[in-house]
Amino acid sequence: SSDLFGLRLVGELATACQRLGREGDERLLRDGQRPLGERLRLAVEVLNEAKLLLVLDNLEELMPPPPAAPVWQDAEFAAFFQDLTSRLTGEGRAILTCRYVPDGFDLRQPNLAHEPMPDFTEADFLKYLRRHDRVAERIERGELRPELLASFYRKLGGTPRFVEQAAALLGAISPDRLEEQLERLAAPAACAPDDELKRLQQEYFSSLFLPQLYESLPAQSRLALSRLAVVEAPLPLDGVARVAALCEPDAAAVLEQWLQRSLAQRFGEETETPLYAIYPLQRSFLTDPARLPAPSR
Repeated sequence: SSDLFGLRLVGELATACQRLGREGDERLLRDGQRPLGERLRLAVEVLNEAKLLLVLDNLEELMPPPPAAPVWQDAEFAAFFQDLTSRLTGEGRAILTCRYVPDGFDLRQPNLAHEPMPDFTEADFLKYLRRHDRVAERIERGELRPELLASFYRKLGGTPRFVEQAAALLGAISPDRLEEQLERLAAPAACAPDDELKRLQQEYFSSLFLPQLYESLPAQSRLALSRLAVVEAPLPLDGVARVAALCEPDAAAVLEQWLQRSLAQRFGEETETPLYAIYPLQRSFLTDPARLPAPSR
């Protein structure tokens, strides 16, 4: 949620202030008695005064899913985004990544730069697939024919995170079933804007391919994934184990299954206690009552 995102943001900046010897700013940023919006405004002031680089990734998670307009769902984060993009002119810098250009993003401001990230080309897409062992084996055996992969690329594109999910799907799906499903998909118009292409990709993935990745998991792993999807906050391994009703070794095993299929994301991989969470755009599918465990008696 936006509140959790904001709390993590001010917490990370507070840690940076501690390391820089800015104890006063650290105390204010951690002060839970102050409204979050006030602490987010302070965050922009800190960035203006300190040589810090703030990186915020996957901001589309704070927007409603397509086809809704790309607007921030939370008023406090909308105000923070406006402050950040209009007032950050001092020592600090920020890099923001988002699948869609937010409404109200004014490129005429001299302190802003917009760098569109291109999708993989078809050649890059095929090269990436060969790095996936299972997909490479199927290509070599002729199970995944070049024309089938070309059709897959033309209709679904090659945004980087989608390519990971595509590789997971192509490692498991029946080629005949894939061909049948691709025939049902209309290819995007050649003149379609980027936002429309990305919306179609997400729609196709959610309606056609996400169910197959989910069904490719063992029953215990599916049940655990649906349980975790109810929780929005990223959790450490022991938290995942508790929510999923598994022992820690079993929780670690199912986490690897989910990560291989791009059904979960990992934060802080380089730390001693990485955190795990479900992709927000997949949560509604995974928390469908038909997939949730029956209530215990």
